[in-house]
Amino acid sequence: MTGLVYLSTYFDNFYWHLTAAGRIILIKLLPYFDWRYLKNKQCIIEKNGIPSEKVSELFNCDLCEHINRIDVFESIDEDILTQHYLELDVPLIVTKGLENWPKNSSFVDDLILENDFYYSYPCKMSTNIYKGATTAGKILERARSFNEFFLHFQNCDLDAMKTLRKFTYRPSFLPAVYSPVLYNWLIWNRHYNATYDKVIDLVEKMALVGQVFGSMDVQLSPRYNCIEICPILDIKLNAGEVLVFTSLWDMTYRPNGGENVAVILETRD
Repeated sequence: MTGLVYLSTYFDNFYWHLTAAGRIILIKLLPYFDWRYLKNKQCIIEKNGIPSEKVSELFNCDLCEHINRIDVFESIDEDILTQHYLELDVPLIVTKGLENWPKNSSFVDDLILENDFYYSYPCKMSTNIYKGATTAGKILERARSFNEFFLHFQNCDLDAMKTLRKFTYRPSFLPAVYSPVLYNWLIWNRHYNATYDKVIDLVEKMALVGQVFGSMDVQLSPRYNCIEICPILDIKLNAGEVLVFTSLWDMTYRPNGGENVAVILETRD
């Protein structure tokens, strides 16, 4: 029995060191090959040469063809949220639910002080102030020196995700079955007037967009087979509000000229 415990401990330590070494190698590769888009692929080599984008999920467009507005609640019962909205792919806004979230731009300064966040390499980054790969902390420091910019990225490093969760708790109105948060995003814009909408490439079944401060213009577009059937929804998200929607919808946003910060939490049941 003692031998089994020893072997288990040995292999656990070996596996930890092996994965740590692998992460270091991958980080060193980033300046030469951006492999991060592969993180969410089920297969690196597509079967029969058919791109995975062609094998897309089909949605029930009867659920969204009649939607012409977004319902807004101060608070909402879990059963109503699940049965009337999430299960039916109907977006909604909750105006109270971020009481424990940050309220101003000092939130960004606090993030920079967290080493696990600072030294992580973000995924799906889009900005006008940097090109190439860099750490989350360095891009946030760089952004502070610009008066006009847009920036968003996904945290795909586990430690960075955990760090952001310390500041942006899972909203209390969310049913327990939607846990844990799998990915999170940071959006930060300052006095930037965009000529086109910025695309957020979400991957999970459900997303919550929490507006930390400022406001943001969001557009939800129906996906795949519902593009020609269901309407495009234009939404203004204000400070303290949460937009909740499912994977039937693609999200884009447009910086509206002021300064704003938002965080997106991705989860599934």
